[in-house]
Amino acid sequence: MNIDMALLDKPLKVSELNKIIKETFRQSFYNLTVVGEVSGFKTASTGHWYFTLKDRDSQISAVMFRFSRTQSTYIPQNGDMVTVTGNIDVYEPRGTYQVICQRIVKEGDGDILIELEKRKQYYQALGYFDIELKKPIPKYPSRVGIVTAPNGAAIEDMLNTLKKRAPSLDVIIYPCLVQGDTAAQDIAAQIDNANMLPMCDVLIVGRGGGSKEDLLCFSDPLVIEAIHRSEIPIISAVGHEVDYSLSDYVADARAITPTEGAVLASEGIYSDRVRLKDLKSTLEQLITTKCLRCENQVIALRELNSMMMLKLNSYHIPTTDGINTILNHRINSAALKISLLYDGITSSVFEKAKRAELKTESLLPLIEKKLLKAEQSVNTYSKDIQFIINSKLKEKEMQFNSIEKELLALSPKEVLKRGYSIVKNKDDKIIKSKAEANRGDVISITLYDGKINAIVGE
Repeated sequence: MNIDMALLDKPLKVSELNKIIKETFRQSFYNLTVVGEVSGFKTASTGHWYFTLKDRDSQISAVMFRFSRTQSTYIPQNGDMVTVTGNIDVYEPRGTYQVICQRIVKEGDGDILIELEKRKQYYQALGYFDIELKKPIPKYPSRVGIVTAPNGAAIEDMLNTLKKRAPSLDVIIYPCLVQGDTAAQDIAAQIDNANMLPMCDVLIVGRGGGSKEDLLCFSDPLVIEAIHRSEIPIISAVGHEVDYSLSDYVADARAITPTEGAVLASEGIYSDRVRLKDLKSTLEQLITTKCLRCENQVIALRELNSMMMLKLNSYHIPTTDGINTILNHRINSAALKISLLYDGITSSVFEKAKRAELKTESLLPLIEKKLLKAEQSVNTYSKDIQFIINSKLKEKEMQFNSIEKELLALSPKEVLKRGYSIVKNKDDKIIKSKAEANRGDVISITLYDGKINAIVGE
């Protein structure tokens, strides 16, 4: 170890001190063999392995670079007891030191995994994990309790999921520590508190991902016992899909993540909300279609009425205004009935649907009956309106034909056809008496098939 002692006689820069320590370590600690338990293992995007070696009293960071790990057929797992060979090096920018592993060999299961397996077998033998003891998760909970840390990504994800899927659902947060020496006691106490004053229909107990050491509190006997004696159904939602805690085995249901726990707790309400939304959409489309059909029939009737009035007006019959009023009144009555039917059904159904979102469990069967009844009503009223329109249309057509026959019988053309004629003077005025014509007057005589001109003689 060659250190320029003159450097120690003056103040050192931080970088100079780290460089001295680095050289000291490299010269003094090389080709070491270290035994420890793997924790916090992860593979970086570069292919390097980063992890911590630990025993009961201490720990040290370790790294195995990609070119060294490619020579190993063994991939470490958290909890593994391993023997590594390598050197101690200092990362100067941060002044930290770590073991640079050149070789790694598994020595056996770590102390943590051995202890957890023993604990699992113990409680399994007691029957804590039996299927018969699992309480069903309520399909329509009114209130959900969450036992977790009061801040962080896990609680935010659960609250956002519940708000999105079941906005009417009440939530109570039971804050607690989720890692550390006192976390297990804290979690167990909050589970007991929730049961002491049972305000919730289901509890979600969990936290986000972390190292095996971070999740140990959810495998603690205190937590296992608290979950086992809980009268409220419990969903264990600890870590990620690859993480398993003993709380997963003793709980009534396991969710692979905290978000999945919120999904499981709100599944019944969310499914019925989706179903109700589909029913609302179907009914709205049905009502709109049927009412549009009736409106089109009313429009057709109005057009027919207009045509009839034009034809009647061509004969200058003074009673057509009365007929027009009657027809318009009938049409407007039918249109008003359609409008009231549509507004009444949609208002009633959508009001029920809105209230159903607040209490889906109790109102959904009622809404379904209302929807069915509304659909039947639409069909019935549609048939009634169709019958009314057809009847009135037929009645008015018969009236029109009768009036048309009468008009035809009274038509001047029909009278002329029977041998009569119309005589007019040169001013185109009708001559009704012989006294209105003088000898020599030019007159016009209108016959059935045309006109002739003549001069009055004797």
